[in-house]
Amino acid sequence: MQHLSARLAWHDNGWNGHLCKEPKKNIYCSGRYSFPGDMIGEYKDVDLEEGNNCKNCNSIDFIPPCCYSINAFGKESVECYATPPEFFRDDTEEKHWELPPASVCTWCYEEMYKDEVKLNGKYYDPKKRSQAMEEYYSQFEKDKSLIFYYTNYDNPFSGEEKKYVLVGVSRLKEILPTLKWENQGDESYEKYGNLVWARVVQSTYPDEGFRIPYENYMDNEEVLSKLVFTPENSRNFKYATRAFGDDDALELIERLIEVVNYLSELDDKTEDWGIRLNWLSSIMAELWGNRGIYPGINSVADYLGGSRLIPLIKKELDKGTSEETIYKEVNKLFEGDATSIFVAKLDSDYIKKLQKQWKYKEDIEQELLANVFPRFALTSQQISKILDEERSKNGIYSSLEDIAENPYIICEEYIGDEPDDTISFSKIDHGIFPSPDFGVEALMDTDDARRLRALLVDALKKTAQHSFVNAKVLLGTINRKLEYMPDWKKAKFTQKYIEVEEDVLDKQLELKRKDKEIYIYLKEIYKLEDVIGSAVKELAARPNLKLKYPVAEKDWENYIYKKDSIIEKRDPAKYRKIVDDRIEMCKRIFQKPICVITGEAGTGKTTIVNAIINAVEKSTGEGTTFQLLAPTGKAAERLRLATGKNAATIHSFLVQRGWMNDNFTFKREGGVADETKKTIIIDECSMLDTVILGTLFKSINFNCVQRIIFVGDHNQLPPIGTGKPFAEIIDYLKKYYPDYIGILTPNIRLIEEGGISLELAQIFTENGNENEEGILQKLQYGGEIDKDLKVIFWKNESELKEKVVSEIISKVRKDGEETEETVRYTFDRLFENQKSKFDRNPDNFQIISPYRNEEYGTESVNQLMQQTFNNYNYEKHGKLGGVTYFDKIIQYINRPKSYPYYAYNFSSRQVERLEVYNGEIGFMVPHAADKLWSKPFFRLSKFQAKFKGKETFGIEFNSDNMVTENVELAYAISVHKAQGSDFDNVYFILPKKKSRLLSKELFYTGITRAKKHTTLFIEDDIGALLSLRRKEASEVSKINSSIMEFNPIPEELLNINEWYEEGKIHRTLADFMVRSKSEVIISNMLFEENIPFWYEKPLYADDGTMYLPDFTIEYNGQTWYWEHLGFKGNKGYDQHWNKKEKWYKNNGFFDNLIVSDEQTGADTVSWKQTLYKKLGKA
Repeated sequence: MQHLSARLAWHDNGWNGHLCKEPKKNIYCSGRYSFPGDMIGEYKDVDLEEGNNCKNCNSIDFIPPCCYSINAFGKESVECYATPPEFFRDDTEEKHWELPPASVCTWCYEEMYKDEVKLNGKYYDPKKRSQAMEEYYSQFEKDKSLIFYYTNYDNPFSGEEKKYVLVGVSRLKEILPTLKWENQGDESYEKYGNLVWARVVQSTYPDEGFRIPYENYMDNEEVLSKLVFTPENSRNFKYATRAFGDDDALELIERLIEVVNYLSELDDKTEDWGIRLNWLSSIMAELWGNRGIYPGINSVADYLGGSRLIPLIKKELDKGTSEETIYKEVNKLFEGDATSIFVAKLDSDYIKKLQKQWKYKEDIEQELLANVFPRFALTSQQISKILDEERSKNGIYSSLEDIAENPYIICEEYIGDEPDDTISFSKIDHGIFPSPDFGVEALMDTDDARRLRALLVDALKKTAQHSFVNAKVLLGTINRKLEYMPDWKKAKFTQKYIEVEEDVLDKQLELKRKDKEIYIYLKEIYKLEDVIGSAVKELAARPNLKLKYPVAEKDWENYIYKKDSIIEKRDPAKYRKIVDDRIEMCKRIFQKPICVITGEAGTGKTTIVNAIINAVEKSTGEGTTFQLLAPTGKAAERLRLATGKNAATIHSFLVQRGWMNDNFTFKREGGVADETKKTIIIDECSMLDTVILGTLFKSINFNCVQRIIFVGDHNQLPPIGTGKPFAEIIDYLKKYYPDYIGILTPNIRLIEEGGISLELAQIFTENGNENEEGILQKLQYGGEIDKDLKVIFWKNESELKEKVVSEIISKVRKDGEETEETVRYTFDRLFENQKSKFDRNPDNFQIISPYRNEEYGTESVNQLMQQTFNNYNYEKHGKLGGVTYFDKIIQYINRPKSYPYYAYNFSSRQVERLEVYNGEIGFMVPHAADKLWSKPFFRLSKFQAKFKGKETFGIEFNSDNMVTENVELAYAISVHKAQGSDFDNVYFILPKKKSRLLSKELFYTGITRAKKHTTLFIEDDIGALLSLRRKEASEVSKINSSIMEFNPIPEELLNINEWYEEGKIHRTLADFMVRSKSEVIISNMLFEENIPFWYEKPLYADDGTMYLPDFTIEYNGQTWYWEHLGFKGNKGYDQHWNKKEKWYKNNGFFDNLIVSDEQTGADTVSWKQTLYKKLGKA
């Protein structure tokens, strides 16, 4: 049985045949991944829909452009329409039709672009397309096939990681006849056919099926984290609709049972969930009956070259031959048994060929093909990869004998060639525990240790940022999954299972114990942590390097001193001290086999790196070798330009040494360890996760390495992948080898250029800024704060968009510019388009947002910028994948050596292979072959991408799919995408909503991307900034990683969102939430006295000024403020305190002020006496 997926445009009112509740805020429906996104984007009238929000489509006098999906769960018929494509260029009429209740329009786009529907391999044949379409929809059966409704990436739950989201399920009632254009011209008919690309699919809802009521919980992140259904296998949810079999449908139904049970626990009133649960249970039984025992038998036959067997197998099933019989007869055929029922149905030569293929297989391969693989719904390609001698390319390092003994290994290890080539736990679990109705025994007990291990591996992969997870947490996750399985698959695991079965778990997992708790790692992550940790410790333990030639004081002076320094001209003494301090630092770290150079943006890391390189060359003479590395192409290019040395991406270094597979995954073994580089310098180290750094260390023979230097800003975002290597290495060296770290202060750029942006950024660093209250006060009222920072407050998304556009227009407006309208056509000034539109600089201007979605996210802002400033090209010349001429774009997937672009080199006039990596930015420009592109009548069908630093190459894009699968608009990008890049002018959007999902590292990374000027767009007030500056707002502090030392993070901190109240200190987490040891003592003192308190809670005076008391205390109905002067005696600190103390006095807070200090050390007795005395407590 085949089932289908159907893509919907996002709707905030349940796809109920009514308009959205808040059409303006639904920015997802018009996104380029919506359906049909272009139509909705072009025809959606926001103001009209706002004026008719929530209304039934039958009660309004217009048809909303989201009509294809608005009635998926509607109770009445609605009208739908389609406009003929522009390229028809004739009098074809707009098509209108009735959309029945519970219906959607979909289209099988994938079938339209297959090679099989081309005429002579060149042009798409409308007749072949029509035939392919009919064949696609004919495979679904009325009243039997299921429809799974989903949204593509354009939904409220997609972030940096794009997600498909399942929104509902029902049964297929009918597929209506094909729609056709009317009054169409002969030419367009012959060329394109007359099909309207929208097929009506109606379901049996509400009698069968349901939708997930996401709209009830949009403001509840905790609920959404459990409710949002992201399919594990994205393959079935592409190209608007795809067909898939019973096993895949069964996996979805099992997950929907979990969802429905959770909704019941929430006491959700949207549906009678008991009835829906009964329906799902009946569907599960039905799917098991359709799936059978041996869903993989066709794939096994296909793998062995027996594709002609497949229709014969189907015929036998249709005749009523049992699946068990067919399975035995197929095996008899391959084994050469002439009594097989299939012998008489195939010619003898073909049978001999099949039997030879069988004989060519080793015994263990025959065992898998005969007795294991038929039980699983694998593809023939997956079987081929699993049996391949080089199966390690797809992540499988276990032997075939091990797989035969434990098939769960397949889902534990398999990594496909593409993101949607996956084998889930459920797919294997189905084959091991078939329905008991078949009378076939399960391959193991439900509480078998092998099953437990597979479940643990699956759960750990889904918590990828952590290197290890508490066993109790993992058991909670897997037991919840098992709780909702059918009875024959249920089990419940306890920690005792983990203790008893450790030898079985050990093959994929590593266990560590601390304080009676067990923590579990993926074995490979544990090994990679050990690779890194062992190398760092070994290098640190080496003696200082011996120099062949000395590096004198004057040499360091020449390397570091800049005679044209602005600081030197303004304050020679100050500059002298900076230079002397840095010379001493370089001398200290230069002879260390391992060292770290770290500092905030603008502290001069590149100068120190250059100095070290020069010193290495001076001390070793001719023949020394360097390897400069960075995690991204952009960072590598910047490193090359700054040092004059060749720099490479880490990925390219690994590829050259055989440590990467073609699918862009890292090899565990088999690569070459480089022995040629004496000095290795790695930049942007905060972006390195455990897997990439561990693999890099494997690729280096450290016996041949003299020194390794880590460079980066440890205040930036941690890596997207597993762990936090850079932060751990710094902490370890600080603790045991403090001389091996060079922390750069003061901030050179800040001193030279002035301004306040970098001072603001310092508030969000590990050490903070002693004048943070003064800086935040300056931001309170907005406006031009300093020459490099402007703050603009906004109250709602509409105001934000108006202010963003207005601010950009003010930047490009020239003296004498008369209207905003004329300025809109000079947007290219932001990119310094002085010579040619074809060579603009994308780094001159960048909008950054923490989120992808919401009205303040990158998707919405990109649409705004395109519509405001590039609408002429969009309207006049058209678009591909939502992109038009001169749009700023960003590559969002890697196109490495194994999967390069083929680009035209304008210098060599040749088509060449070109690597382009995730995060590279450029522009779409007219195709060089389109000489008439600038004419108003010209409609684009292709264009070329030019990326920064690769302007001599033009990469052709000639289809919507090619665009959407590789690039996206980049007027606005996320903070993660911006990391590792610099831009002259940055516009940073900071929402207050969902600010708990942000981190201090995220804000710091975003605001430090600007080289010249930052404009902050802050929602409401500086409340979000006050929240993000808190210690507990650190993302790095909440990552379990143990490269250097094993110190698990308390579960209370990991689950902070479940209990957190801003400023309230958790009794067991004072070390993680307050800044100094003395403040930890004070916190504990207040806990012991049972006195309620808040830490650094903003205190506002009547005039709006604000300070942050260390502690705000509630006692006997009164509010008290406690200031602890930890650095009393420091000149700058004392000046700040005197100002703050005066503020307390002037604003009526002084009488309730408690003050302590450390003049005689941490005198807890004195502090308690001061507290008692002030509170009048005996």
